[in-house]
Amino acid sequence: MLRLMCHITAKVPPNNAMPCGVVLLVKLLDVFLNVVFFHCLHSRVHCILLHFIRHVCVLYHCLLVRHVGLFSAQEKSNNEFPYIC
Repeated sequence: MLRLMCHITAKVPPNNAMPCGVVLLVKLLDVFLNVVFFHCLHSRVHCILLHFIRHVCVLYHCLLVRHVGLFSAQEKSNNEFPYIC
């Protein structure tokens, strides 16, 4: 029984037996994919910031219209104590 296992060894090549071209290709593809990933990430962050700025602008515009409407209504009624927001 013990002799059946004597010829089984690990099939791992040594470091100097690795093909250099494949390693270089893998490193280049890794760099390319990292550049593409960061470009996509930058684009996504840019889109999220633009979306946030649009919400802030809409909110600012709505508050501006409401405050202008509120002050003009108070001026028409000649109220002595206008609301200050």
